[in-house]
Amino acid sequence: MTKVNDLSKINKAILAITAHPDDHISFAGTVLKLKDKGYKFYEVVLSDGEEAGIIKRGKRMVKVDKREQLKVRKKEFEKASKILGTEKVFRLHLANLNIQYSKESLFKLMKIIREIRPEIAFIHHPKDYMHDHIAASYLSLEALKTASYSFALNLGQNFRVPMVFLFEGVNPINPDVLVDISDYFDKKMELAKVYGSQMGSRSFQLMESAASFRGYFARVKYAEAFEVPENYPIILDWR
Repeated sequence: MTKVNDLSKINKAILAITAHPDDHISFAGTVLKLKDKGYKFYEVVLSDGEEAGIIKRGKRMVKVDKREQLKVRKKEFEKASKILGTEKVFRLHLANLNIQYSKESLFKLMKIIREIRPEIAFIHHPKDYMHDHIAASYLSLEALKTASYSFALNLGQNFRVPMVFLFEGVNPINPDVLVDISDYFDKKMELAKVYGSQMGSRSFQLMESAASFRGYFARVKYAEAFEVPENYPIILDWR
């Protein structure tokens, strides 16, 4: 019987599925560490973060319309992606603050998963602090599961990602995995500073505190935390 996850069909790659252009900050240290071990990084961004509001410009907070918001966030994301060394970005252009499950979005994600065939995937935690992250978690996990089934084979050969991890956002999680990012924390902070329109002093405080707290339990200076989805067990012996 042919294995879906034949070694010859799996790439040494990471696929992240994020709701907004800056969400990759949460697991950036782990990505940078894995890239040094030869992994390639790909990202799907579900929304463009286009909803208008107030952004930080220098020391001032200014109101912007959607057009200006998109321009700023696109520029920041492109710069951050260079720091991460992202191979390719896929954009689904779902509505900011209204990410929803749909068959259309499911199939788009399935196609990408089957194209990249990554060894590792990072997705939002289903109990994070805002709707878009929660909805993104559900949509992403459904796509990862469905990609392994024999549905819609016109979208690529079915494929099961061996390792999927829920990354820690704003809300604390009960981690199954801690990754030592001590050597990569400064670069993670450099990446976060790229998002000057979105990040304030409290954001940096949270990053420092969370990484230090997770590091305490890993017996290192800084760490990032991940959970394994309850209904998506890790395959360790796929090789």
